[in-house]
Amino acid sequence: MLNSLDKNQFQNKLKNIKAQINQEILEIFSANNDKEFQSKLKSSLKEDKSIVTYMDQLISDIFKKDFMPIIPHFNFYSEEEQCSLKFPALIIDPIDGTKEFSKAIPECCVSVGIFNSPDLEDPQNYAWIYNPLTGFELSSDDVIKSPVNLDYHKNILSGLVSSTEWSESVLDTLSKQKEVEKLQLLPLGSIAFKLALLASGGADYVISQKPKNIWDIAAGTLLCFQRGIYFYNKGKKLTSLSKEMYYPDLLWCRENIKNYFNTQNY
Repeated sequence: MLNSLDKNQFQNKLKNIKAQINQEILEIFSANNDKEFQSKLKSSLKEDKSIVTYMDQLISDIFKKDFMPIIPHFNFYSEEEQCSLKFPALIIDPIDGTKEFSKAIPECCVSVGIFNSPDLEDPQNYAWIYNPLTGFELSSDDVIKSPVNLDYHKNILSGLVSSTEWSESVLDTLSKQKEVEKLQLLPLGSIAFKLALLASGGADYVISQKPKNIWDIAAGTLLCFQRGIYFYNKGKKLTSLSKEMYYPDLLWCRENIKNYFNTQNY
C-alpha cells in the first residue's frame, strides 16, 4: 500500500476477505435454533475468562494467510496471536465485542489497523472497521476532513460507553465533570465499534474507565484521528500508539469537547 498499485491490491484483498467473513457469518446465523447456533459458534473461555469463538480464530487466520503476503515486511499482531508489538504492524481484533456477537447482538466488529509506524499522522497508516451483523463499514478511504475547531454550543453532547461500565463507576466519574448537564451517555458494546461510530459522526465522545489493549482501539483511534478527533489518555493527547495496553482514564473527542471534561478524570 505504499503506492497506488499496492493500495488497489490491498483494497481488493479486503473486499475478498469481507466476502469470506460474510459467507461464514451467514452459515452460523442460518442455525434453526439457539442450540445449533451455539454449536456453530464453538465458543470457549480463555484463561482470562473472556469468550472466544470459531469466528475469532478464523478471521485472524484469514488475515494472516491471505493478507500478510501483500505486506510481508509487516509484523502480525492479533488478539488471537500475540507476539511482540513491533512496527510496521498489522494490528487486528478479529471480533471486537465477542460477547455481543455470541449472543447475536449487533454491537461487534472486525477491527483492522495497518500501521506503517505508531505515529497517527503517518499517511501510510490505514484502518478498516466492519460490523458483519449490520453491514456498517468505515475505512481510512472514507475519511472526510473536518475543521478541528467546530462550534459545539449544543444543548446535549452524546457519548458512548461500554454496557459493562454503564452499570459501574463510570457514571459517578462522569457526574464530576465540568459540564455534566450537557453530557449524555449511552451504553454500547465493542470499543472499536463505538470509535467507528464516533468517527462517522454518530456520537460526540467515547469514554472508558477500563484498560484497553492496542488491538481494541488501534483502528478506531486512527479513524478518529484522521477526522480531527483525538485520543486523550489521563488528560494527555496522544499522537502515537506504541504500547500494548492503555490504562484509564480514556477519552476520545474533538478538542473543543475536551474543555467540558475535568483533566484529572479524562
